[in-house]
Amino acid sequence: MNISLHKKVLFLTGILLFSISGWGYSQGIGHWRNYLSYYNTTSVIETPNKVFAVASGALYSYTPDGNEIKKYSKIDGLNDTDISFICYSESENALLIVYSNANMDIFTNSGIYNLPYFKDNTNYTDKTINNVEIYGKIAYISTSFGVLTIDLQKKEMPEPYQLREKTYSICIQNNFIYAATSQGIYYAPTSKDLSYIDNWETYNPAIDGLDVKQINKILSFQNTLIFAQYNNGIFYKTESGRLLSGSLKNVSICNNQLIGISDNSVHFWTDLNSHTTLNDLNISDISGRKQNIFWIAQGTNGLAAIQKASNSNQYSSYHSNITINSPKNNYSFWVTFQQNKILVTGGNRWENRFNIPGTLMVLENGEWYNFDEKKIETIVKQKYPNLANSPGGYSCLDFLYVTVDPKDPKHYFVSSYGEGLYEFRDNELTTLYNFENSTLASSSSGNPYHGVRLGSTVYDSQHNLYVVNSCEEHGSSLKMYSSDQQWYDTGFLENKFFYFGDKILITNKNQIWMNFPRKAVKSDAGIFIADESGNNFYDSFTDQKGEEFIPTGYFCATEDQKGTIWVGTDRGPILFYNPQNALKNPNNFYCTRPILPFNDGSDEGFYLLETERINCITVDGANRKWLGTQNSGAYLVSETGMEILAHFTAENSPLISNTINSIAIDSRSGEIFFATEKGLTSYLGDASEGKTTYSEVRAYPNPVRPEYDNVVTITNLIQDSNVKITDMRGNLIYQGQSKGGMFTWNCVNKNGERVQTGIYLVFAATEDGSEGVVTKIMVVK
Repeated sequence: MNISLHKKVLFLTGILLFSISGWGYSQGIGHWRNYLSYYNTTSVIETPNKVFAVASGALYSYTPDGNEIKKYSKIDGLNDTDISFICYSESENALLIVYSNANMDIFTNSGIYNLPYFKDNTNYTDKTINNVEIYGKIAYISTSFGVLTIDLQKKEMPEPYQLREKTYSICIQNNFIYAATSQGIYYAPTSKDLSYIDNWETYNPAIDGLDVKQINKILSFQNTLIFAQYNNGIFYKTESGRLLSGSLKNVSICNNQLIGISDNSVHFWTDLNSHTTLNDLNISDISGRKQNIFWIAQGTNGLAAIQKASNSNQYSSYHSNITINSPKNNYSFWVTFQQNKILVTGGNRWENRFNIPGTLMVLENGEWYNFDEKKIETIVKQKYPNLANSPGGYSCLDFLYVTVDPKDPKHYFVSSYGEGLYEFRDNELTTLYNFENSTLASSSSGNPYHGVRLGSTVYDSQHNLYVVNSCEEHGSSLKMYSSDQQWYDTGFLENKFFYFGDKILITNKNQIWMNFPRKAVKSDAGIFIADESGNNFYDSFTDQKGEEFIPTGYFCATEDQKGTIWVGTDRGPILFYNPQNALKNPNNFYCTRPILPFNDGSDEGFYLLETERINCITVDGANRKWLGTQNSGAYLVSETGMEILAHFTAENSPLISNTINSIAIDSRSGEIFFATEKGLTSYLGDASEGKTTYSEVRAYPNPVRPEYDNVVTITNLIQDSNVKITDMRGNLIYQGQSKGGMFTWNCVNKNGERVQTGIYLVFAATEDGSEGVVTKIMVVK
């Protein structure tokens, strides 16, 4: 062999098969995964072969014959997120998907076709869609100004019907089209040019009790017009034609029956005189193709099917509840990877709280556990009557940050923006800390129980928990819950009002960095830095050019593998190579703003992301930085920030939003998690945490087949290993350095050509050659 072996070599003779963090063999570096919520099923449509449903704004299907569930997202070809409506065309065998932002997809067996015309049309300021109906190959979209039509066959959007009124629903009957609007009912012959408003006339069915300006839906049932007012009942065209009184959630026609859904009942009409009711059914939508068999959307109980007895108020279960284990909702404020689990919170705050139900979702061993805020409320009201009886009462709201006890992976602390610090053990609430039972202080003298506003929490090396506390002249803004379960004021920022303390970083040299995102009445935006020698607060810095750098917001601070501190501001990231000088030598404490060169060959350059707000910065196994922005997606930059390596947006990737609230990395696998206001998504990166030995080296997939994109990953290497790949005769095929503990090879040789089928050897060694490993990979061409 022409490859030198090293002093210590562990030879792995077997061909290794491996998958990480649930990623299958066919999914490798560069692949995306969505962790969308499918918690609350609200819509259902049965098609000839599948049942489609929408849950928490996401699409899934169920195949009854094969008992198969499939989830759909941007990764599978959808063009957006947060679905408002689905509607099926029998003639075109096409599913129309309408998103909350007015984007639309046509989903057929031959592909998914995007119709962004209405979403992108700048002539309309209000793009709210109120209803969708399909007749043949034409879909009718009721909007704030009239009706849009879509030709599902040609995949075109003709001229809209400009009724100049908010339109709720349309119906076609006997060659006439009827539109329910905020000013009443309009109708016109379908043979006329419906885009011309003068071709429409007003229509008054003159039904007792029916307000024609409040009709939510018009339908045609057995050649009779049906009018539904969700707050009043169901009417039909006769002088006293009321079929049902009371509130409704939905009205539809399927299996040749008119169906009305109320809070706990479903009403069926086989004709206008034959009515049956199924009680104790709390559903939101219904669909069916077979006689008296109906698929129902049951909210948090998922999808099910029932069989209704003919002309009877009885029914039986046809398919039991079908649910998907998933996060409880899609609003993701903070994501963290701790103790081999992903934890996500779903609150928020800025100048005031957002009043979002307290959300904590935990992914462990491939399963999601969702904490129940209603159960938390019950426990809190029992244990803390003063809080429960305070002005406004008590609700579990605005969970911001979560920390896992490093000594007990089932022990969590969750900070809230109002009620204090929640402590959980074994998924049960044990204690809620506020000003009555801790040193935590309230920023509200009028209603103190709802003014215990906290930022992040973090453990130090001595197992003390630090808590950021926004308070007014009630001790320090940084509290500590000691390892012996005692509460203390740290004395930092004492008797100063820092209204909006956010995240806390404790560095490897025990410096404390805390960011203050915004300027408040008695507080500046800036960075607070402290250690045992003292503390200081900085609202501006001098950069490497000697120029003053004064952003208006500081949003995060992160330490990289070499002790450099990265800070995210609303004018891009800044670096501190000399963090110790912040307190020991402030006159020599400055920031570095990474400068990227222009592509014109000049010596000039521009500051990295100088117009972007950086919400979060996370360091991967290769000491590169993932930066999450407020409006422009996620960036991967080099170790020093002098090069942009990747930029992911909702437009150029399966990333589901350009607003990145938080980023976490599974250091074992290199999976990067992005928390957004539209949900959690991840990307399998090409860097992982380096190991201390080569005892767990794995290669996947193995064998490498063409359907695996010809990329093989070697993981669990020692940090920054030198890697060489040879054929069995020792000829060098490829070489490079691992990114942290991971190395990838795209199965090509030095000339960029695909290698032949065969077995290839992988030699990995530390930089000094003191440790090494050899393993085999089989490549199939």
